[in-house]
Amino acid sequence: MTDYNAKNQTGNILVVHPNEYMRKALILVLKKYCGSVLKERGWQNLSIREAASIEEVVHYKEKGNIKVFITHLERVSPDSRDISIIRQLRMDGICSPLIAMSFSVLNTHKVFNEKGHRLLIYPFQLIHLKDILQQIRPLESKAIGGFLQRIFCDISYLETLFSAINHSVGHKKWDQVEMDIRRIETYFGDKIVQELKDEINNLFIKKTDNNIQVWQKCFDQIKEEIVCRTKY
Repeated sequence: MTDYNAKNQTGNILVVHPNEYMRKALILVLKKYCGSVLKERGWQNLSIREAASIEEVVHYKEKGNIKVFITHLERVSPDSRDISIIRQLRMDGICSPLIAMSFSVLNTHKVFNEKGHRLLIYPFQLIHLKDILQQIRPLESKAIGGFLQRIFCDISYLETLFSAINHSVGHKKWDQVEMDIRRIETYFGDKIVQELKDEINNLFIKKTDNNIQVWQKCFDQIKEEIVCRTKY
């Protein structure tokens, strides 16, 4: 069993915020106000890194070394760019817990109900950050697939993949088309009949790019099949 409170852990705490002064303020809070909790968790010697946007984390070279990251989100609705990036990070296998700050809890995506995430609303009380650091846990790597299916792989994400495929087909980016088709098979494959799997793969194999309606017809059939087999 993983000991999340093991002493003297290595890695980074990543602080992400568009405002440099806010990043410095958060780092000061971590060091001065949350020092005892960091020591209790074995995080007192972790390096604190900074990034200006959560999008930068996708390309962050040390993603595997992030023990926890704290960020600001402009929007937390299911269709927001920030939530899309968080989804991508999880799909890339990032297990580290996320503490996100937002100005509003309205339309908060269900992702923040999971133990790997916590949402703070501005203006937040410092005691809340301290409590969260004490309790938050990373996701288990062996359970990441199930987590993604439960939290991210809903109809909104399916439609996002359809839109991405349409865009890639229009620009003849077949490598990206193949990647997104594989994602559909990975996260929705158990709800799609083999006939439809074969159909979308045949469209890819034939590089069908002169009739987007053919792709859309296939998408509509896949969506209908998934909706019939899923309760959201």
